[in-house]
Amino acid sequence: MENKIQKLTEQLFNDGVAKGKEQSEQLVLDAKQQAAGILAKAKAEAEAILAKANSDAVELTDRSLSNVKRSAKETITDVQSQLQRAVVAKAISPDVKSAFADDSFVKELILAAVSAWSGSGAITVTVANGSEAKIGEFIKAKVDAALASSISVEGSIELKEGFTITPEGEGYYIKFTAEDFELLISQYMRANVAQIVFGE
Repeated sequence: MENKIQKLTEQLFNDGVAKGKEQSEQLVLDAKQQAAGILAKAKAEAEAILAKANSDAVELTDRSLSNVKRSAKETITDVQSQLQRAVVAKAISPDVKSAFADDSFVKELILAAVSAWSGSGAITVTVANGSEAKIGEFIKAKVDAALASSISVEGSIELKEGFTITPEGEGYYIKFTAEDFELLISQYMRANVAQIVFGE
């Protein structure tokens, strides 16, 4: 009987150990599978983060390159424009300034401008303060009496050189100064300067 109990005890023990070993192996297998799943998920997330970082870096590089190209183009255009203005100013400014410093040139210019108004109503010619009497006499001597009677000449402390013409009853005036002539001439010259200097 004692032998049977011994056998039964051994049998139970062996069954328990085998079952425990089987459960233990299953737990280890489950843990390995979970670990493999966690590792695969972490790897996929890491790859996604790396792909996004690479994509963002490429986008940032492209955007930065585009900004640099645009800035470079704007800078080149600005430098070309400044160079054109400088060349035009150097070419015409001294001649225009000296022409407007010449009384006879200004008088002839005034005469040409007021003659163009012939029959168009009364006008006021505004000149630099102090030269209105001299200009008025010149106009009266050079144009016929009917036209001269419709022209008044006055001085202005604001006008240093050149003159303005204001039609009576109108809300505008036309200004003839060295600066205005430079601006007008430079607009025509800039295209030629661009062609000569930049081949555009």
